[in-house]
Amino acid sequence: MTQKTGAQLQADWITHGNIARMQAQLDRETNAGKRKVLEELLVEQRKLISPG
Repeated sequence: MTQKTGAQLQADWITHGNIARMQAQLDRETNAGKRKVLEELLVEQRKLISPG
């Protein structure tokens, strides 16, 4: 496994923060339409850190 560059590590860290914020927002959201959008965004963010 190759080591990540500083920029890649920073991007991963930011993505993890995005996921945590979106998950917290999803936990509070009661509107079904907004929940669906947040769930889709979470899937996309998770793909960024673990593609495949």
